[in-house]
Amino acid sequence: MLARLAWSLLLVLLFGTMIAGRLTMSRWGISEAGDLEIRLPLLGLLLTWFLLWPWATRRELSEGWPTAMKLVVLHLGVLILAGMWADPQARVWRSIFDLMVVLTMVGIAIVATRWDPRQAALQFVVMLYATGIFFALVGLATASFSDRGRLAALGGGPNVFVRFMVLGLLAAIVLAVHRKRLWYLAPVPLLGYAALLSGSRGGLISALLIALVALLWYARRIRPRYVIGGALLALVGLRFLTNTDTDGRLGWIYRRYSIESLTENQYASRPELLRQALDIFNQHPIAGGGIDSFAATYAPGQSGAYAHNYFASVAADTGTVGLCVLAAALLAILVSAARNLSHATAPQAGLVFGALFILTASNFSGDYYDSRIGWVLLAVALTGLTSRHARDTAAAAHRARPAPSATGHRASRDLPPLR
Repeated sequence: MLARLAWSLLLVLLFGTMIAGRLTMSRWGISEAGDLEIRLPLLGLLLTWFLLWPWATRRELSEGWPTAMKLVVLHLGVLILAGMWADPQARVWRSIFDLMVVLTMVGIAIVATRWDPRQAALQFVVMLYATGIFFALVGLATASFSDRGRLAALGGGPNVFVRFMVLGLLAAIVLAVHRKRLWYLAPVPLLGYAALLSGSRGGLISALLIALVALLWYARRIRPRYVIGGALLALVGLRFLTNTDTDGRLGWIYRRYSIESLTENQYASRPELLRQALDIFNQHPIAGGGIDSFAATYAPGQSGAYAHNYFASVAADTGTVGLCVLAAALLAILVSAARNLSHATAPQAGLVFGALFILTASNFSGDYYDSRIGWVLLAVALTGLTSRHARDTAAAAHRARPAPSATGHRASRDLPPLR
């Protein structure tokens, strides 16, 4: 019992470190702590608790890491090595520290997940569910709108806020399916409304793309009652919002996501940022311009200067070498997901699609550290799906499948609903 509680606390500390980002205490109103980043004490607690974990070197390390995650680690390692040829004005140590924190979280996630893969995925989904609801309520209760009218919460930006909203929506659906209780969908209107108020067009486009992929993948396994229940809930929520919209927020949403708004804002300068990053790649096509090359070239000494596109950043910093490693990692992730999703639990599948959403959204906004949630979610999901227990379970399920019928097709039990 105590071992189970200790392990669960380890996952809580990992999750807290993951979502903390680089927010400082002062942005949370704790001025006495100054610019101390919230992640630092959390990271210290996480490492201390992990090192005190007495069974971490037994069964948990007896299995190798998933091939896809090995390539992810290699990709992050290449980015760290790019500090060796970085521009003198680049924020080398800051960037390397961020990447080392991501590597640490990925490693701990893999080791911790080995102890109970399915429960680890479920606990992460529950925490994403609670976090999404909490952020939405705080954002709306405090009216944390930016100068452009975009909703955020707890000191983070709108593009980060929308990621928690979408992950919360995904977690609601996963829990409704996994526990067969439609009431888990109750926060969907709240989370959807808050996501729209974030004004993050890239985040919502990424969400729609991944939702489409998930729907196509599970088209034959989705139970109609969930579709009908979700549609009715969405209609009720929309009706409620239209009746309570006293400050014109629905009109702002329409204008924010209109084509006219996009063109007037020149697509939020993303094409220009992409061109600048590719200019660096063209100047250093083999190994790139080194870590943080974008900021060193176009905004030396300024924080928050990056290409807002993960692929473009990798191309600028590590060139063709880095792009090839990243492509190999992403290909391995997709192959592993395609092979193992058939025997995944709903929480494990949800984490895979949640990670793909984060990685897709990283091509619209953010830097390397902003992709950390995607890598950690993948570590939890793929570690569970490729464990010996998961492979044995999948093999047993395959042997228990009914034989093909006279038409050459298996019986409908071959496609069970998500668990």
